[in-house]
Amino acid sequence: MTQPPQTDPSPSPVPLRDLWSDNHALVEHRERIALRLSQLAILVSSTMWVYQFVSGRMVLVWLLSAVTIFLGLNIGWLKLWQRPFVPYPVLTVSMAATACFATWYQGYYGVFWAFPILFGAYFLLPRRQATLIGAALTVAMTAIAALKVGWPPALRAFASMGLTLFMIAWALGIIAELQRALREQAITDPLTGAFNRRHLQAELARLSLPTQTAAQTHSLLAIDIDHFKRVNDRYGHAEGDEVLRRLVAAIQARKRASDLLFRTGGEEFMLLLFRTSPVQARVIAEDLRERLESQAWLPNGDSVTISIGVNTWRPGQGVDDWLVGADRALLDAKREGRNRVTMAGEFD
Repeated sequence: MTQPPQTDPSPSPVPLRDLWSDNHALVEHRERIALRLSQLAILVSSTMWVYQFVSGRMVLVWLLSAVTIFLGLNIGWLKLWQRPFVPYPVLTVSMAATACFATWYQGYYGVFWAFPILFGAYFLLPRRQATLIGAALTVAMTAIAALKVGWPPALRAFASMGLTLFMIAWALGIIAELQRALREQAITDPLTGAFNRRHLQAELARLSLPTQTAAQTHSLLAIDIDHFKRVNDRYGHAEGDEVLRRLVAAIQARKRASDLLFRTGGEEFMLLLFRTSPVQARVIAEDLRERLESQAWLPNGDSVTISIGVNTWRPGQGVDDWLVGADRALLDAKREGRNRVTMAGEFD
């Protein structure tokens, strides 16, 4: 994994390919959104049921009755089992078909029912499904309106529905982009761009899941800058911050794409090496130490050195013990004179 991008409060342009992906900004809340939309739809359909009944349009009365019943069942299923009675794609297609029939039966005014269906589809379905159903509904409504009232009004309806379809998809893409930016801010150290301790805990918890096999070994490098306080005292905190950023950049350039770097304290870091044996981890750690020692980062031309503690984890070992073992190995490296790599248990 490359260095995490710096967060920006303004969202970047939404790639067109994102318009076809599932909207991760809403997917975790889909059942709750579906419950609220179903409750609102029941209120609206009940009102229309009364209007159509008074108007004597019994066919529409029966259709609205069926829609209301299914919506009510969905509300009950969502509250009891957190899943819909009617799958969301089936429900959305049924609502779209009802709107098409209403347009054919009632005339041009039925076109207006397409807009809440377009809106609801994007909150209930993955974006690809919502886009396909919305496009099909737009074409169907346009064709029915053309047969009923002619092409000029039908083309106006097509343009309006098409614009609505595009604006909803684009707005949800922006929401997803903002959510990604917020997530990056929550897991990223703002000074260096490395991940923070919160994300380290999440990764360690993920590694403790039963899906890990006995053949998988992972190594953890606890890294500390030697005599970092002297850097701040002699050159100032601005220079100290620059040293931290250069350190992270150097580690990011050396590590593999799958490895993760975390800032866990002022000048303390953890490098998580996936599927790495103790021998491989030591080679990587030594290479990092030598690379940094050869860099003249300080204003007087001196280099900055680091101490590294290495601990390898295997399934069955507690992640807390793994983390503590890496910290102890780091303390051993500092007690032995700093600017060195020490393996966990080496001095036991």
